[in-house]
Amino acid sequence: MNIDSIRPITYTVHMNEIIASLGHIGLSDKEAKVYLASLKLGEASVSDIADEATIKRPTTYIILDELRKKGLIIKIPHAKKALFQAKTPDELYEQTVSNINRFEKVLPKLRSINPSKKNIKTLYFEGLDGMKEALLYKIEGLKGTTNDGFWAKDDGTIPKPMLDLFHKWNASREKNNITISGITPEHDSTLEFFEKYKESHQKIMRVPQTDYNSDISIEVTDKFVRIIDPHDLKAIIIENERVSESLKQIFALAKRNFVKKEPVEMLLG
Repeated sequence: MNIDSIRPITYTVHMNEIIASLGHIGLSDKEAKVYLASLKLGEASVSDIADEATIKRPTTYIILDELRKKGLIIKIPHAKKALFQAKTPDELYEQTVSNINRFEKVLPKLRSINPSKKNIKTLYFEGLDGMKEALLYKIEGLKGTTNDGFWAKDDGTIPKPMLDLFHKWNASREKNNITISGITPEHDSTLEFFEKYKESHQKIMRVPQTDYNSDISIEVTDKFVRIIDPHDLKAIIIENERVSESLKQIFALAKRNFVKKEPVEMLLG
């Protein structure tokens, strides 16, 4: 194989890699091509830069103006015709780092006005498909965490397909190393889950039904709250970190209350 035939391919690969890298600092493909053409030519006219970049002259002129605004191209003063020159790679690097440093200074202020922490996003689910979607909602993002909750019992009215979903959800939880904490009624149905998922259920208290006897589950993660009514196959997810934090505090108070009342019975079930 003629080695000269490889060089154009290698050059194209390198250029594509450089253009992609310039894209990471906010340049479009055409802007990157015009910048690289200007960098290669040094002081050059719009026509020469357009030919080198293989971009039409009117378009090149517009792009040069945009690059000037971004501080990447300078227009040579006192020239008889318009000449342009690209900033050196080192100057481009220094400018990029400077921009990052300036951004870091305002980052705390941006975080303080971020609406994602203030707005409450509410999602509604129903039916078996909806229940599956609700139970597995962002589960991979909860790896290694502990979810607090008031957990429901089954008095025999939860549909079997829904119980099967609960078992699949528990299996997914254990696969993602997610444990659960909180309170659940002393009932045969809750004991079944305790025996099957011993490790991940160690932090749950089984309490007398005279104190807590709910048919729905309220679960709180670090990011959202999930309310499940398994009897009617309905669920609501409230996605807001402040709501989650408030409910976590409520769960902590409830658990402390039960420990004070009957520590032996609560812990032994």
